[in-house]
Amino acid sequence: MSNWKFTDQQTITLNGEWNFTPGTFIQPSTSFRDTSHAAHLTEVPGTFNDTSPESNFGTYRLRVLLPTTNASYGIHIPEIKTAYRLYVNGSLLYESGHPDDNPVGTISKVVPYIGNFTVEKSTMDIVIHVSNFHYHNKGGIIQSINFGTPTAVLNETHFSENMQLLVGIILLLHMLYVVILLFVGHRQKELLYFAGIILFALIATLIDDDKMLLQWFPINFEWSVRMRIIGYSALCYCLVLCTKHLLGVHSFKKLIFTFSIFFYTYVSITLFFPISWLDYTSKILGIFMLTAILLVPIISRQAVRTGQEAATSILLAGIAVSFNMLFSGFFKSWFNKDLPYYPIDLIVAFVVFASFWFVRFTKTAIRAEKQAEALKKVDKQKDEFLANTSHELRNPLHAIINMAQSIIIRKSSKLDTPDQEDLMLITKVGQRMSHLLDDLIDITLLKDSRITLEPTSVSLPAVAKGVVHMLNYMTVDKNVQLQNEIPDTLPNVAADENRLTQIMFNLVHNALKYTKEGRVSLRAETLNDAVYVHIIDTGIGIDEELQQRIFSPYEQADSSITSPGSGLGLGLSISKNLVELHGGTLELTSKIGQGSVFTFSLPLADAVPAVKGVQNGEELESHFNHLGSDVMDAVMDAAVEAAVSSGNRHKVDHIKGSILVVDDDAINLKVIKSLLELDNYEVTAVNRAEEALRQINHKQQWDLVVTDVMMPEMSGYTLTEMIRKKFTIFELPILLLTARIRPEDIHTGFLAGANDYLTKPVDMLELQSRIRALIHFKQSVDEQLRMEAAWLQAQIQPHFLFNTINSIASLSLLDPDRMITLLEAFGDYLKGSFNSRNLERQVPLSHELDLLRAYLYIEKERFGERLEIEWNLPDPLEAKLPPLTIQPIVENAIRHGILNRTSGGKLTLSATKEADYIQFIIHDNGMGMDETKLSSLLDRNKKAGTSGVGLTNTDRRLKKMYGQGLTIQSKPGEGTTVSFIVPNP
Repeated sequence: MSNWKFTDQQTITLNGEWNFTPGTFIQPSTSFRDTSHAAHLTEVPGTFNDTSPESNFGTYRLRVLLPTTNASYGIHIPEIKTAYRLYVNGSLLYESGHPDDNPVGTISKVVPYIGNFTVEKSTMDIVIHVSNFHYHNKGGIIQSINFGTPTAVLNETHFSENMQLLVGIILLLHMLYVVILLFVGHRQKELLYFAGIILFALIATLIDDDKMLLQWFPINFEWSVRMRIIGYSALCYCLVLCTKHLLGVHSFKKLIFTFSIFFYTYVSITLFFPISWLDYTSKILGIFMLTAILLVPIISRQAVRTGQEAATSILLAGIAVSFNMLFSGFFKSWFNKDLPYYPIDLIVAFVVFASFWFVRFTKTAIRAEKQAEALKKVDKQKDEFLANTSHELRNPLHAIINMAQSIIIRKSSKLDTPDQEDLMLITKVGQRMSHLLDDLIDITLLKDSRITLEPTSVSLPAVAKGVVHMLNYMTVDKNVQLQNEIPDTLPNVAADENRLTQIMFNLVHNALKYTKEGRVSLRAETLNDAVYVHIIDTGIGIDEELQQRIFSPYEQADSSITSPGSGLGLGLSISKNLVELHGGTLELTSKIGQGSVFTFSLPLADAVPAVKGVQNGEELESHFNHLGSDVMDAVMDAAVEAAVSSGNRHKVDHIKGSILVVDDDAINLKVIKSLLELDNYEVTAVNRAEEALRQINHKQQWDLVVTDVMMPEMSGYTLTEMIRKKFTIFELPILLLTARIRPEDIHTGFLAGANDYLTKPVDMLELQSRIRALIHFKQSVDEQLRMEAAWLQAQIQPHFLFNTINSIASLSLLDPDRMITLLEAFGDYLKGSFNSRNLERQVPLSHELDLLRAYLYIEKERFGERLEIEWNLPDPLEAKLPPLTIQPIVENAIRHGILNRTSGGKLTLSATKEADYIQFIIHDNGMGMDETKLSSLLDRNKKAGTSGVGLTNTDRRLKKMYGQGLTIQSKPGEGTTVSFIVPNP
């Protein structure tokens, strides 16, 4: 190399023929001539065993002619198997391991070396002592030695090392990514195999080529060999298994099973067999790697056929990893160890893997988000389903309860004792099921935060007494005492009374359920600004594990302790939520076998200002129907028991009346009809709104309409609006039965014209009370109308009285006989006007005609030929009609129609008798009316005339009684016809 120009950009390899002296370590100071007889030429890179198979050690020598003297050079020795010493110009430069002439003294080590040195002469003698007692046929300089300037050698070596570091960092980042996924809970097999790919690829990268791992850590030669074999074989195995699980391929089970057996066997041999034996199994690693390289595309191809989107990317990544293994672990080892480190395939592979995992988890996150939204909707639908199902179940359930109670009350004297007990048991079981349904509704409302309390100042001792009274029945057949030790002097608390009752009921009921003997005590104490209530029992107790979740929904003790149907495990959860809504806490202390203590706190009434909350529809329903119904049940039970014990029919303040019930459910109709008939109402039940309208139009009179809201064809709202076109809320009350009790539903009902509403399922006592109140209201209005008619009739106009008296006075001089007759008629008129029968609901037609004849006789005497009267009434004619019906119409026709004409006119009274009704017609040929006056004549917003009863009052009373009022026809100058109908007796 005397003519070679060294630069910092390039190194040269010391490849070619070297002198090699087998079986001896020649001293560096020995001249070439003295050793030439024992040396022979050998190719570098290569193995000395090829030329000297009988030797396991020897000496390499090379003389290099340099262009200058006193120059600095660098040298890079990648690998010499398996131990060596490097001398340059007689000086020891580096020793790797410890080469020796026997296996015992040899210490193997294969680590790359980079060194700098100065050569003073123009000749450089390189002497390398090598020994190899571990690898057969692989000893010596097996990779090219690079030589050049220190900078050139360093740059070339650092480039290779930096590429390996770059790949190592990429692999470590992927490993961190996988660890995070594993830490957050992903435990899929493909993720674990992917972690294996990263780990063993990292080991294979850092232990091969520049062997950086061996430079960083004191790993001996033997374990470095084992680690390299395990790294590449495990990388192959994880790659195959990861591809299989990632793509979800279930084929090739036998092939993969055989591959797995092969892998575990080979790893076992590598770990436990002597290092010298591994040289014979080196070809197995190549076969194993080739097998993996073939399996990856085969598996991926199967996935591509099935249409998996990720199959192509996994195939690409698998090919890249396979190529790296083929290049680094097989091709370089067997054919050309001088090939540089090639990182592109691994980088591509893990970029593809990273992209796959990123896309996969992104899609998974998006899918999870969509599924979460879907689950929220399903959860909401589930809650709505539970609430709706609870409503639907409560209707027939309350029907059963009410029917059983009505039978007990109605037939108590005729039922045997066992039958009475069975019916009372049905009632109790039904009430218990009703409480379970109420719990389902409450837990749904609490979950959605749709309950707002109405806190008031509540007496806790009074609530406690009520709860103890309701739950005394649970102690009848048990050796348990229920003791209320809460003092009456306890100050009031700020609470929603219904919800406080519910809290105490649930806690005491729970204590009694799990107490076989002993006692359950209620105690309370005041501390600071709160009252602490303790429910103490001597029951079975609760273990610590269950105490942690006892307040969660649907959690309860072992059902074997009580009956399997003892509840849904919602009571304690509901109680805790309600206590917290009050601003308090609910806590539990318990010991197995010793009992439990539930303690909840409530603020004192003086400590919290009483603020009314706004309740939504569902909470209103729960407010009216939950534990308020427990109190109602207790009252009803007391009434039933009283009826049974006395053997008499339940006595109530009966109010006779006619009620029309409308419901499309036959069971509901039967239940409501039975309940109302207990109060001796005349009940007509129909299942269609159209039939209800027909009944209202033709029935004699109705005192109340009870209608369901949700009906086919025509809803209860529409039916109410149709009724209101004929009757005001005073003339015909309407009670709506509805399971929909949101504020907007109630508002809609009242806008349609309802008087009241009642939540379904109806309670027996509440229904009877509401109906009794509405009928009282209606009858009071009827009484007022009758009083109004009588009062108006009693207000005889002064002009009529004065003119009649003048007529009597005149006739006393002209015709005393006529005077006497007129005086008698006037007396009859006054007697009829002040008759107490005018306060009755109906009077005979004869009573009405007597008053009319007296009035018409007086008017005829006064106006003579100006007033002509024609009677066309069939004989006989019998009917009943509201008092003071015909006379006001006749008086109106004479005063405003006939007498307004100078010549007078004719008044005709006629009646037509049909099969179902009698039609009365009052016709005059007087002045008549135009359309404007006619349309306002019966306007309810206008007051009746100051004289007579007035057409408005008459029209209202006829409509209330018969569903149809006055019919008026009139034309200006032709007269007026007024008609109405009454039922035919």
